[in-house]
Amino acid sequence: MQKKSNFKYIWVTGIFLILIIILYLVVEYKVKYEDKVIYNYLYFYNCNDNLCVTNDLDEIKDEKSIYSKYLYDNTSDVPSYKYVKGDFVIIKNSDKYYYYNYVKGTILSNYQEYIVLDNDYLIVKNNDKYGIINIDNEIILEIKYDKVEYVDDEFIVYIDKEKYHFNVITKELKKG
Repeated sequence: MQKKSNFKYIWVTGIFLILIIILYLVVEYKVKYEDKVIYNYLYFYNCNDNLCVTNDLDEIKDEKSIYSKYLYDNTSDVPSYKYVKGDFVIIKNSDKYYYYNYVKGTILSNYQEYIVLDNDYLIVKNNDKYGIINIDNEIILEIKYDKVEYVDDEFIVYIDKEKYHFNVITKELKKG
């Protein structure tokens, strides 16, 4: 009879301890995480016919002027952006780059690096290889070359340390 009584006390004590642990975890969650926002938005909006960006919705006077919002992880820094041309920006978020149409709210591509040129082209880098895209995100020169530069209104492409000139209209590579 004594063994059944001891087992009953051990069992009740175990249940009681489990309830205390659950209560502790609930209180810890409430204190640490309840009022914290894990995700936030970067808002692209029209302010005086210019592109403006903020992560504070209260900063926008007219919510109808919002083009789009980009969702980002609030545990990292606020993403930065660089205006390209037309409806396009490059967003840097946690060491990743995204080519973003801020009017449509869509990510068009993400590469290791984007080099914005004054014309309608961008030099892109992916897996340590270079290529060229236009502002509509169409690939003009495949992303497979050792290096691509834009010098004196001309694209210079390097293949195994040899220099080539690339014509974007004819899409021809000429050695030299």
